Amino acid sequence: MGFINLREQRAAEKKQKILTAAIKEFTKGYEHASTDDIVEAAGVSKGLLFHNFGSKAKLFEATFKFAAEQITSGFIEHMDLSEPDILVRFRNFNLLKQKLIIKYPGLYEFLNVSAQNDNPEIKRMVSQQLQPISEKSRRYFRDGIDFSLFRPDIDAHLAIQVVEDTFD
Repeated sequence: MGFINLREQRAAEKKQKILTAAIKEFTKGYEHASTDDIVEAAGVSKGLLFHNFGSKAKLFEATFKFAAEQITSGFIEHMDLSEPDILVRFRNFNLLKQKLIIKYPGLYEFLNVSAQNDNPEIKRMVSQQLQPISEKSRRYFRDGIDFSLFRPDIDAHLAIQVVEDTFD
């Protein structure tokens, strides 16, 4: 039993090394990234990379998903949603974003480069990965907002939409 757990642990560690190396390599852009450089940086064989991920595209997708989950969990873990004022909440959100950029600079760089990629397959994958995260975070972010803080002549939902679109 211990041998199997140790084997699984080593496999997970190698997979993590591949993802970490892939984040750095894919900041060059998908087309310029080299699986040879990824396996060299991770200290694993090319066969292991393709055994785990199947293709460069699937490795990119797994890397993007991993990076997005890391950042999303950082927001969920540290965001104070007890603040009912939407503008204060947005300010706190942006301060937290700055802290996460400092904590995970490579993840943010990778996510930004990926979001700007011109490859139609990559654009589609990024969009598919980000859509549920964006929808969930918007719902999560709107919970507990005190709409009475808005002036009566302001459409609160429209105002929130404008602010969200500004920060997107």
